[in-house]
Amino acid sequence: MFDEKKDNLNPAVPEDAASEAAAAEETAPAAEAAADAAPEAAESSRKPEAENGSAESAAEEKDSPKAGKTKKAKKRKFSVWIHSTRFKHGSLSSVFVVGVLVLAVLINVGATALVNRFPSLRLDMTADQRLSLNEDFTEVIDKIDVPTEIIFCAGHDTVENTVNNIMANQVGGDAMNEGTRLLELVSKASERNGNIKVSYVDLETNPGFTSEYPNEKLTAYSIIIKSDKRHKVLAISDLYKSSQDSYGNTTHVSNIEYAIGNAMLAVNVDKLPIVGVVTGHGETTPSVLTSLLSDNNFEIQTVDLMLSQPIDSSIDVIVINAPTGDYTPEQIRILEDFLINEEKYGKNIVVMLSPMQDTSDMPNFKAFMADWGIGVQESGSIVMESDNSHYVGNALTPLLQFGEETIFDDYSNGVALAYAVAPIEVLWDSHSGIAVSTVLSTYDSTYSVSTEDIGTYEPKDEDKKSYPVMTISAKGVSGSTITYSRVITLASTEMFNYYTQYGSAKNSDCAVTLFRFLSGTTGDENKVYISPTKLTTSDFTVSSSMVNMVGMTIFMILVPLLVLAVGLIVWLRRRHL
Repeated sequence: MFDEKKDNLNPAVPEDAASEAAAAEETAPAAEAAADAAPEAAESSRKPEAENGSAESAAEEKDSPKAGKTKKAKKRKFSVWIHSTRFKHGSLSSVFVVGVLVLAVLINVGATALVNRFPSLRLDMTADQRLSLNEDFTEVIDKIDVPTEIIFCAGHDTVENTVNNIMANQVGGDAMNEGTRLLELVSKASERNGNIKVSYVDLETNPGFTSEYPNEKLTAYSIIIKSDKRHKVLAISDLYKSSQDSYGNTTHVSNIEYAIGNAMLAVNVDKLPIVGVVTGHGETTPSVLTSLLSDNNFEIQTVDLMLSQPIDSSIDVIVINAPTGDYTPEQIRILEDFLINEEKYGKNIVVMLSPMQDTSDMPNFKAFMADWGIGVQESGSIVMESDNSHYVGNALTPLLQFGEETIFDDYSNGVALAYAVAPIEVLWDSHSGIAVSTVLSTYDSTYSVSTEDIGTYEPKDEDKKSYPVMTISAKGVSGSTITYSRVITLASTEMFNYYTQYGSAKNSDCAVTLFRFLSGTTGDENKVYISPTKLTTSDFTVSSSMVNMVGMTIFMILVPLLVLAVGLIVWLRRRHL
């Protein structure tokens, strides 16, 4: 007999399941027939509705279950793709990298624009803070209360590179970044005070710019400081000074703050003191002195007495430097009228003498000096120092003593020098309303000798005495206060010329102080107290403290924190994969 249980081909299927399968086979033809009939019925039912318009048919077809299922399938597929590992590790990673790069570029561009707009944000890492505004320069900057422009006559990069190269060639590697320092300081000055503007005009592409300054010889190295009141032109040589000591050692200093500060004040004050330099009688131009005065906000003019015209009353001080020809009586009267100043007084004449002058044929000049209490030598003779502890270099360069009452109180403990001193004599202390005082003099170990006998004459004790080197003869008129006119006599033309450049002496300070005293500008409104900065190898060297701070901040704090942040982000992303 056939055993159904043993001979079942699919022993895993129970009897009940086999019966159900057989029943399903019997009902399948009926289901297929119903399915075939259903579309025909649906089509016949839609025919009347189709006649009502194609718009309704399209809408119903769109809203049909079949269309809805298609949309859901697409959304599901997109969602699965978005959350797939492939997308996360592929496309998203690429977008992330591109985003970081774009962000880095934007941060760099933004940071550059920000520090250009606000230079004070730039970190000064030099050992002596040379790229920062010092206290004295800041004080000058804060005084500028009218619009003032600093104009460089070349492009920014040209100015920077030119000054860097010039200073590197003239001074050496110690000064190779001075152009960078110059532009950094003026940009920070402009940021601090809105009245200060910095601009660059390239003379090669804008040659017509020079027509705005017809009396100036502008070059690519010129710096113009201007306001509505006046302008002043600086050269690169004004920004740096050199001096020598008695051993011939040269010291180079940066004068940027002093030169720029003085120029800005000069174009801001209502009136500059005016110094007139006399010409026409063989006088030599005291160029070093006039340059020093110009640097310190004095206006320099030329006075030609040969024109026989009254001296402009706006001039405060007249300088007569070692004339070799005599003045006419009319010209002497012009000088006297200048001092009397229509009985208002308040005017000054500085007379500088040289031992090489022969005044034997200058009676009018000598008479004028005698009227103010000073006796001038007849022929060439010179003062020499016999005590080597009282001269510098040689006997022709004596050290000077300050008087008990002097306008040089601030420098009375310093050193003043005179070279080639002419022997002069104070005729009286007071006479006809004129008082004479000695401000600077030699020690009592000096003596006078003919210029022909220098090096051969042996002085005797009775020959030695102190000689006046600077005297002030003053005559005043009474009012609410006494106003004085003065004649200042300097027995050395070189004292305020060559020796104003002598580094260890106070000659330049004395010269500026004297002319400020004479012009009545001893206040602080147009004075700058900024010491030059010595150029040394450490100028642009990063300090050890700055190295430690930057190293610790960047490599021990910021970098570890950045690595930690990136690691945390990666971990958070991966834990959800």
